[in-house]
Amino acid sequence: MSYRFTFARKHLPLLLPALALTLSACGDDPVEPGPGTGTETDTDAVTGTTEVDPPTTIPNPPTTETTEVDPPTSTDPDPTTETTVDPTTTPDPTTETTVDPTNETTDTSTGTTTDTSTGTSTGTDTGTSSGTDTDTDTDTDTSTGGDVFELSSVWVTANPAGLVNDAVIGLDPALANQTGKVTITGEIASIQSIAVAGSGDGYITVDLATANTGGIVIDEDMANNPPATGAIGVGERFIRGAMTGLMTPKGVEADVPGGVFLVADTAAKDMKAFDDDADGDVAPLYKITNLGGSPAVWDMHYDANDDTLFAAGIDGVVRIYDNFSVSKGGAGPTRSVTPTQGGNKISINLHGVSVQNGTLYLSDVGDANNTTDGQLFVLNNAATITGNVEVTQRIQGGKLGNPVDLEVVSVGLLGENLIVAEKSNDVLAIYNRPLLGQYTLAVEIPRTKLESVARITNNLLVLASNPTGGEMDQALVQVPAILNPPAPASVLSMLGSVTSLESVALTPDGLGRVSFDGALQSGGGGVLDISGLTDVVGDQAVTAEGIARLWGPGAGIVAPKGIAFNDGGDTLFVADFGAADVKVFDGLAVGDSDPVFTLTNLGAAPWDVAYDDVADRLFVALVNGTVLVYDDLILNQGGLAARTITPVDDQDVKLSVNLHGIEYDAAGDLLLLSDVGSAMNNADGQLFIIADASTADANVPVLAQVGGNMTKLGNPVDIAWDGVNLYVAEKANSQVLRYDNFTALTGANNIAESAARMVTNPESVALFFTLVP
Repeated sequence: MSYRFTFARKHLPLLLPALALTLSACGDDPVEPGPGTGTETDTDAVTGTTEVDPPTTIPNPPTTETTEVDPPTSTDPDPTTETTVDPTTTPDPTTETTVDPTNETTDTSTGTTTDTSTGTSTGTDTGTSSGTDTDTDTDTDTSTGGDVFELSSVWVTANPAGLVNDAVIGLDPALANQTGKVTITGEIASIQSIAVAGSGDGYITVDLATANTGGIVIDEDMANNPPATGAIGVGERFIRGAMTGLMTPKGVEADVPGGVFLVADTAAKDMKAFDDDADGDVAPLYKITNLGGSPAVWDMHYDANDDTLFAAGIDGVVRIYDNFSVSKGGAGPTRSVTPTQGGNKISINLHGVSVQNGTLYLSDVGDANNTTDGQLFVLNNAATITGNVEVTQRIQGGKLGNPVDLEVVSVGLLGENLIVAEKSNDVLAIYNRPLLGQYTLAVEIPRTKLESVARITNNLLVLASNPTGGEMDQALVQVPAILNPPAPASVLSMLGSVTSLESVALTPDGLGRVSFDGALQSGGGGVLDISGLTDVVGDQAVTAEGIARLWGPGAGIVAPKGIAFNDGGDTLFVADFGAADVKVFDGLAVGDSDPVFTLTNLGAAPWDVAYDDVADRLFVALVNGTVLVYDDLILNQGGLAARTITPVDDQDVKLSVNLHGIEYDAAGDLLLLSDVGSAMNNADGQLFIIADASTADANVPVLAQVGGNMTKLGNPVDIAWDGVNLYVAEKANSQVLRYDNFTALTGANNIAESAARMVTNPESVALFFTLVP
């Protein structure tokens, strides 16, 4: 998914003498392979079966070669999974062929060096080029009758698991140095509390990435349809913005009279009421600012039987608002309760509060830095108590350090269970009280950094897990069994609208577009707009909240992979793997913009695209190993593919398995493709060159194939072409590779790269060219 930098094509671009990358590769012509005689065995990483591939030969190269090189073509779309339009057909493991090693030809003219690193990178991108790059100058200059352009930077998306380590990284053309890095974080920093309404909707309070701002994610019908696993995203609705006044929202209470839910905001020192159907940047319907002297309220409980709101203060006092449906707390609390024992106050920092059958339950975290001083209180006669009140039961010890929330569940003849979210000691503690008696500890279920607990249908629980950093935060659906407690029935994670970066594309003026994945219920994927990306020097971090984006139900992007611009940057192509289509947008489109038109019925999911402006031709790389070709695409505003290209050997046996990256070289009429093979195999990747691409159709013998044990090609998910050299994003082996003088290759090639750099799980690669003064 590299930017295809085509200029006026009236003249072929000429290479300047200063092109050291080319000069270092000006040796003998590659040797043409002879007929294949051997076989190669392939073990399928999924099934474990061993395949025997028939011998293959590669057709002879053309008798004439041009020394003129067209500037780079096509744009790198998706930062996480870039693809190019390489022809592919549905892979058939019984007929899949690879080049016989006895016939592989090494191109000795490229002056390549072997990168000694072999492992998959698991850390940050701190490495330097792992091979010895013998080039003395790494700029690729192209001329189109006067203007001279040089390759100034290589941009790569790093896509390890999750979003927190995803980044867009700038490298110099030699792959020796990192020039810049942009880390894009999600808009949600951490999960706080969850409440579930009688309707089944889940209300989730969150801290946002911007300091001292919060929001509320509404996951509709969370209780009745909890998936086995899934992404919360930003729910179907997301309340946040300046008008909300949300700063640090903590406890949330649903099913409050008047069709509202309440949020306790500790930094704002109030409780805010929002309409049950609220969405976006909306003001609260009302606020409760009279907290009866409490510095802040952490959580609330509304008791419908007595029309009373109980609010747990961080000063150890419960504020009680009677006749709440009428007063809405405007006049302040009508009662205050301080837990005591022997006439002495014992509460310090109340957090959790619940009322069941006339009994008030409280949790007290004490000192937040002390993992042993947590307490639980049980107080009878919740409807009438006031002032200093002797507790009915005080529970201490065990693993009670920071019991941040609690819930009470009736278990029939077995009495009641008091369920406690204990954060500092990582347990869900269940205390049981028989019909007559007091609570005793029944079981402690290991659960990481619980922040809240809420009861949903059939006495199931939904837990908020809040370890350090929002990346690991989760909502867990749990059965509260005392005997043999099961694992969570559902794990909902991936908070935020951006869950993973995919591909990067660049315009001539340095505008960066980065495709991203997002939770389907929150609007799916989209494309971020990063102005001035190519000017970034050093490390920068931005939040997805503040970035303009192409995203929404109108745009309809599900799971984008490769993206590409036309030469002028006024048309954007999106290979939507999730929707199995290609969407064409105005190049400057942001917000919920509809596509200008969409290519459908592709026969397989697309991974990447390459566009030829002069011919108005689009090449689409499919994951079934074929390439679709659309002639007069913009003129016809879509239409059907004119041709389908399938890379084969000279025995008409299909070589391609799962095409990803694609580039088109208009000067040579060459199609450059990458094939990841099996995603589980880190050694079966391939690169192909297809000749006469503008007219190629059906089964097409490849001009050249690169693959084998010397190449490090396992999952080459994207490629970028500078007119002379090919850059490869090799994801499985965490390498960015460069193959010099790539289109001079013919036949089968098991060769080492010319240069390499370690980047953790690179997903895409794009090139940026600047005009030489």
